[in-house]
Amino acid sequence: MYSIILMVAVVTCLMAPPILRWTLSHVEPSEEERQRLEAEERRTESFVGNLKRVLAPVRGNAEQAALAAKVVRLITEKEDVEVTSLTLHEDGHDGKKRPRTPVRDELEGARSIARPSEDEPSQKILAEAGRGYDLLVLGATEHRGNGSGQLFDDLTEEVIQDSPCSLLVLSTPADDDPARRAERLTEGRILVPLSGSDVDRYAAEVGFAMAAERDSQVDLVHVVSGPQHTLRMGGDEALLDAVRIGEDIVAKAGAMGEAMGVKVNTDVLVADHPEQAIVERADERADLVVLASGRAPVTSRAFFGHRIDYVINHAPCPVAVVDVR
Repeated sequence: MYSIILMVAVVTCLMAPPILRWTLSHVEPSEEERQRLEAEERRTESFVGNLKRVLAPVRGNAEQAALAAKVVRLITEKEDVEVTSLTLHEDGHDGKKRPRTPVRDELEGARSIARPSEDEPSQKILAEAGRGYDLLVLGATEHRGNGSGQLFDDLTEEVIQDSPCSLLVLSTPADDDPARRAERLTEGRILVPLSGSDVDRYAAEVGFAMAAERDSQVDLVHVVSGPQHTLRMGGDEALLDAVRIGEDIVAKAGAMGEAMGVKVNTDVLVADHPEQAIVERADERADLVVLASGRAPVTSRAFFGHRIDYVINHAPCPVAVVDVR
């Protein structure tokens, strides 16, 4: 009897897993359950969905800081994210007080901290960013050289080069109105140029997170270089093939946005100068351009790639660059 009882226990334990696998493989999940499983899978692989702590230093132009705060809110509003604003104060300021910042005004649950800025303010930001943050959001308005030399002021350049975590750099043209842009972000157009690289999904995710369940629309654009394909790669047939690939790129990214409830427009452009085509598209109908950088940093200055540098220097609207590290 003892042997029989023991064998029954062993056999039933061995039988259960394969029988359960076979049974569940023949169960058709409901449409609601299928959507839930797909959403869960997207979240596990999502850059935005895995953000837990965001640091937003506040400095300089108050309107620029308010625009950066608006972008942070739109990205993190539907996520369980701790947002911290960092203020660098002068000597004599009571560092124990929690300063009122645009980030705290925009996000009710945000916390704020203050650090002295008597020396090396960039090191204060980097030191705080190294305390377990997933994303560092920087606002920048100063463009130097218009295509030659460094893009931003020295502090921003140093933080970009040495950041210990992922970055979102929000660059605003010097002659733009950040307050007007902030008002339009909840119902305006977000332009996301896609090149076909792996990092494109980070820019798309940020754009979709900002537009989800709002009146905003995300324009996904892939630009094909006409001269490159007609002259170097085999003529008109190569150009048509590049356009078909571009359509596949924007369609796949667009499907992800539509699954999140975002209004998505997809387009493939053929242009002699792809970077200029992006700038012209932004001039026509964009309140924000979101790009992703996959370039390794260089020693001389912050460098996101020639295409991104050109767009930052020439775009008529703010440009957000996502640099995942």
